[in-house]
Amino acid sequence: MLYTVQPQSSAPSQIGAVLRQWRRDAGLRQTQLSEAISIEQSHISAVERGCKAPTVRMIGAWARACGQDLSKVAPHLAQMAGFDDEEIRRLTERLTEAPEQVAA
Repeated sequence: MLYTVQPQSSAPSQIGAVLRQWRRDAGLRQTQLSEAISIEQSHISAVERGCKAPTVRMIGAWARACGQDLSKVAPHLAQMAGFDDEEIRRLTERLTEAPEQVAA
């Protein structure tokens, strides 16, 4: 099942800001991240600006490419997107138990 993070009203820019910070902290340009996760640079830009919602697969690939610990960041992002406690638990479990199945 493919989940899309459907952010609440102010969450798109918040989630995009978090993803942008991960990329910057990793010392990657958008073009480098694009190559690493096989997603067009324009799509990465749109996600970072809050114009497009990232999929769970994209977040998983993005996190791994930037050296983020999915078990720590997934609950925070899911909460920002307005997921309830059960959805957060399922999402976190899916991302942390089978990361090779989540990669983009």
